[in-house]
Amino acid sequence: MGEDYHLSVVTTARNDNHGENFLFRMQHFVSGFIHQCKRHKLKAELIIVEWNPPPDTLPLSKILDFPEGDGWCDVRFIEVPNEVHKHLKHSDNLPLFQMLGKNVGIRRALGKYVLATNIDILFSDKIICYIRDSLKENTLYRADRLDVPCTFPADSSFESLLLFCKQSSFRVNAIHGTITKEKANFNQLGKSDERFSKISRDLLLNLLKIIDKSFAVRMLDKFMYHGFLNRKIVKSLRNLEYLALSGTHTNACGDFTLMSRGAWMSIEGYAEWEMYSWHIDSLGLYQAKKMGVKEVNLPRDMAIYHIEHSVGSGFTHEAVDALFSRLRACNVPYLTNARLKKILVRICTNKQEPRFNGKDWGMAGCKFKETLICNKKEFNDSHVFV
Repeated sequence: MGEDYHLSVVTTARNDNHGENFLFRMQHFVSGFIHQCKRHKLKAELIIVEWNPPPDTLPLSKILDFPEGDGWCDVRFIEVPNEVHKHLKHSDNLPLFQMLGKNVGIRRALGKYVLATNIDILFSDKIICYIRDSLKENTLYRADRLDVPCTFPADSSFESLLLFCKQSSFRVNAIHGTITKEKANFNQLGKSDERFSKISRDLLLNLLKIIDKSFAVRMLDKFMYHGFLNRKIVKSLRNLEYLALSGTHTNACGDFTLMSRGAWMSIEGYAEWEMYSWHIDSLGLYQAKKMGVKEVNLPRDMAIYHIEHSVGSGFTHEAVDALFSRLRACNVPYLTNARLKKILVRICTNKQEPRFNGKDWGMAGCKFKETLICNKKEFNDSHVFV
């Protein structure tokens, strides 16, 4: 297991048929990514954090198939056992803590760049080539998500599946909202708005940089003469900063958040709160941007495809009530919109650090069982490390 990976892809899962057709969706994710790494010569590792595996099922490394990849993509399984899971709050009603699991993988990733995603995602060829050729340090990459039905044509090549996804997508999740294909403006969602929003955000951020460096504001910050005026000015500036941050592409960001490994380390991963994962992924984006990481939103032809899952198993706009009703019935907490806004305002007013974890984030002090699938022509086998 070398350290020459350009990309680490990190996800977390457990073999409990979450969302129905779980293995079907995950197999396409694994096979598709290995195929694309080989085809486009992208040196990568796929890290699957198997969280709290059910005792009556085989491990995912024994169930999934791994197509031969000419050594371009290794697969690492990291097992977080029930002995760790059961000590977390709400563990009886939350069998998987998504962001804690992703942090375990991110902290142990070996790639120069790290992509946090989910097990029901397929990537367009264009985005794979972009990742191979065009990534930069100190940059946060986001992509629109196109949702596709879980009814793939049988015995299709991966290229045919991507064409099917492109032709069959029925919902787009873009920076300014989500819309279904029945709407007349399906293909135009966000295109003009995104250009206007980017110009507006850039103007705001540049204005803040100019004002922040100006002699007048530095003097007002330093001295308390006209202190009331000083507080009003600073508060107004921080409100502008909040508005600039709030233009971040958070829609479906749990399915595609890509930064350098160094950037992930600087924000200390996702906030490790023992609750449902709602909005914690969005908060990670705001943390990165507050710390100076530039956001790049990739064009629609570099979209990702999401294989649809059952109602209530995760967030879709049509099934939002079912999801939150289930959480409330189980007394599982989640980060509300109002609470998220309060946190962001505190970050922008410098009342809250843009980091929430400590040096041991990602369970850095724990040793977990790892299974490595080396994907080469001459050697396609697994090794277990503890």
